[in-house]
Amino acid sequence: MSSPLVEVKNLTKHFPLNSFLSNKTTVIHAVDGVSFSMKKGETLGLVGESGCGKSTVARLLLRLVEPSAGQVFFNGQAIYELGKKEIRRLRREMQLVFQDPFSSLNPRMKIRDIIGEPLKIHGTASGKARQEKILELMELVGLGPEQAGRYPHEFSGGQRQRIGIARALALNPRFIINDEPVSALDVSIRAQILNLMKDLQDKLGLTYLFIAHDLSIVRYMSSRVAVMYLGKIVELGPVKEIFHRPLHPYTRSLLSAVSVPDPDVKNRRFIMHGEMPSPTRPPTGCRFRTRCPFFEERCSKEEPEPRELGKEHRVCCHLAE
Repeated sequence: MSSPLVEVKNLTKHFPLNSFLSNKTTVIHAVDGVSFSMKKGETLGLVGESGCGKSTVARLLLRLVEPSAGQVFFNGQAIYELGKKEIRRLRREMQLVFQDPFSSLNPRMKIRDIIGEPLKIHGTASGKARQEKILELMELVGLGPEQAGRYPHEFSGGQRQRIGIARALALNPRFIINDEPVSALDVSIRAQILNLMKDLQDKLGLTYLFIAHDLSIVRYMSSRVAVMYLGKIVELGPVKEIFHRPLHPYTRSLLSAVSVPDPDVKNRRFIMHGEMPSPTRPPTGCRFRTRCPFFEERCSKEEPEPRELGKEHRVCCHLAE
C-alpha cells in the first residue's frame, strides 16, 4: 500500500462572528473534525448543500486560512508546521481551479501573461523558455497559439475555464482542487471540460479534490465520494458503494433528488424535513437529527462516530444498518 499524497486529520475551523448590536461573539462552526486521505492519482468527490463547509475545506488544504485544530499532511509533510519559504515551494505542488472562470482571470491581462504569471512569480522560467512553456500549456488544454494575445472577455466560458486550467498546470502540480469548475458553464460545454480534466489526470498523474453539487458529475469524475453536512463528513466510500448502497439518511436524500433521464422510471423520493440548522448553533448529538425521519432519543445525546460498514465505506449514523 502506497502512502497517501494528502492526509487530513481532525481538521477544524471556527470563525468568530462579532455582533454590531451586542458585545457578544458567536462562533461559526464551518468545519468540525474532518478526516480523510487521498492516494496519488485518484479523485475524491466532495458533495453537500451550500454552506456545509466544502470550500472552507479547500482553503484549509491550500493553507489560505489557518485551522482552529487538526492537521493536513501533503506527501508526509505537516503543512501547518512549514515556514514561509517551505509553503512557497509547496504551492507549486497544490493548485486551484475556480468556480467562475471569468472573475478568476484579470480582465486587463492578456492570456499569455495570465498563464505565464505563476512561472514569473516562482521564477521557474523566463524569456524564451517561458513563452515556449505558455504555448505548450495552451496546446495541452486545447487553445491555439494565435489566441495568446487576446483578453479574457474575447473568450467563451468554456475557453476561459481552459485558461484557468492551463494556469493551474503551469508549475507542474501533483494535487489540484476543483471548486465547482463547471457549474458556471453551459451544459453543452461541461462534458468537454470534464473530459479534458480526466485526460489531463491520466496524462500527468494528477490527484483531484472535486467539489460539486451535481451528483451525476461527481459520479462520472470520482473514484471515492465524501458527503458533508454542517461541517462534518457523514459518509465516505467508493463511488459505486455510495450511489448503490447509501447508508446515511442525508446521502439517501441527496441521491433521491437526482433526476433519472427515463420517463418510465419513477424515482422514489427520500425527503428531508426543514432546513439546515445555523452553523453558529449546530444541534447536539447527530447534526442531521433535526431533519432525519429515523430520529431516536439517543441521536440527540450521542454524536455518532465513523464506522466502517463495508470495504472502505464509512458512515456516521447510529442507525445505518
